[in-house]
Amino acid sequence: MRELPKLRPHQLPVPAPVRSTVKNSPVAALATAHPVAQLQKVLGNQATSAIMQRQKKRFRPKEDNANLATFEQMADKLDSLTTAAHTLTLQALQAKNPALVKDEGVTTGHYTNWLNNPNAMTTGYVIEDMVTQGVSGAAGYAAQETHGNARPDFVLRVQDHLGVIRAGVVDITSSKEAGHVLQKDFNLSSYAYVAEAIYPSINFSNVNASSFTLSAEDEELIQNARVRRARETFAAQMGFLKQQLDLVYNQSFLNKEASQKAGVARTWLSKIKSTEDAELIHATDQAILEVRAAAKESIFTSSYVFPLIHEIISGIKARYEL
Repeated sequence: MRELPKLRPHQLPVPAPVRSTVKNSPVAALATAHPVAQLQKVLGNQATSAIMQRQKKRFRPKEDNANLATFEQMADKLDSLTTAAHTLTLQALQAKNPALVKDEGVTTGHYTNWLNNPNAMTTGYVIEDMVTQGVSGAAGYAAQETHGNARPDFVLRVQDHLGVIRAGVVDITSSKEAGHVLQKDFNLSSYAYVAEAIYPSINFSNVNASSFTLSAEDEELIQNARVRRARETFAAQMGFLKQQLDLVYNQSFLNKEASQKAGVARTWLSKIKSTEDAELIHATDQAILEVRAAAKESIFTSSYVFPLIHEIISGIKARYEL
């Protein structure tokens, strides 16, 4: 995807000018922005207004604060553009008229890939391109910047009343992937605002059965996204821990004592079903500490990593603000 022009700190908007300067405002009237203007041509103003419901999910901050209003307004624009882009794309699929989206900022490569193989990934790129077009030139938005080992779809920058530049992240996500931004490899806690602009997932085996609006099932996926993603992360990290213990257990020829200790820890680990199994977690952590101590006695196993389960849980709770 194209990148929007990078903004220097002194060019970043303060809250009042962002709201009042029409030319550079990220909350400018959507009637002048693509893909909303194109959607109005296709469906008409009344039909367009009917589907422009809010589908945004905010993950951070959990509580309102003084800097939130501007971030919310900027994210609302991305949300509205996402709704319009999804609607236009689904309209194009159902009408078998891909030209509806061709001139809405979609790159040639993304358009060609979508045309040849319409699926969740290629459609996601088409929608993201249209949204990027919709905020092109608007102050405070940057698309596809690299942060950590991830590239959020949009980074928002706002200068607060103290002159401090604060960053926020908004990802564009299908309903089935709600909460995906929480699992991207960057430090969530360093951002003042984290949200997703969510569009209804498309059924590519039957596009005519796909909905332009979120279903009750979609809403449930979105509302439970934080807990669901936390559980997935916990399962993944427990899987990594099991792999490490399996490796040491199966390499008794390198360190017999560590292998035996790993066998005990594996047994305890297999009994844990949730983060609420406090006694089992405590017993497993004690066994892991013994594996750690034994592993250090050999150069062949001293580099293995054995995270304690209570540390894993603590990190997850902090990341997902549970």
